[in-house]
This record gives sequence, C-alpha cells and structure tokens, in this order.
Amino acid sequence: MNFAQNVELLLEGMAFSVKLGCCDEERSFPQVVEFDLKVNLSGGSDYSSDNIQSTIDYLDIAKSMETLIVEGEWKLLEKLCHDCASTVLILSDKIQTVTVKATKRRIAHIRGVSCQIVLSKKC
Repeated sequence: MNFAQNVELLLEGMAFSVKLGCCDEERSFPQVVEFDLKVNLSGGSDYSSDNIQSTIDYLDIAKSMETLIVEGEWKLLEKLCHDCASTVLILSDKIQTVTVKATKRRIAHIRGVSCQIVLSKKC
C-alpha cells in the first residue's frame, strides 16, 4: 500500500557559543544561542525502508551548523538564522524546507529573544 509522505526531522535544543552582537565588544565574548530546527524532506524517498540512504543523517545537520558557527560571527540574530537555514538547505537534494529558530538568552528583564526563519527550495 502506498502512502503520502510528509517527513520532518526535528533537532531541538542545540546550543552553541556564538560571536553575536551589534558592536565589536559584544562579539568578542561569545554567548550561548539555542537552536531548534525543522527539516522537511521530499516525498520522493521510501522512508519505510529503514535505510539511512533514504533520508539525511541528523548528525550531518548538526555538524554543518557547528562548522558554520565556529567559523563565523554575526551582528544580527536574523542573519545568523538565515545563514544556518541556507547552510542546512544545501546539504541534500532531499531537503526541501528548513525552519531555524535561534534564541538568545542573556538579555536583561527578558527570558529570551528569538528569531525564526523558513527557507525553501524553489520548485
């Protein structure tokens, strides 16, 4: 029996030290940013096969995020989200849409400030 497939990989609570802030001084002290990702996969693979080749390894996603973040710095949380989403989106033809939410916690009187972006491949 054939089923319609809508597969989402969810990577929640990834935390990285990020060089982030509007001024040079703020970026000189990396701060922990928490990331949640939703990765929508194409319906063209057989996800019922239990074969890693039919999907994407979530550790590859996490490693690509870590590499980007270790090597970069950002003034804006919005640009950080965009760069993370675009990095993940190009990892595989199987990835169709990426949602990245980044939360910065060290803000006076605010539990956290978040930005969320959704990037999709054009049809």
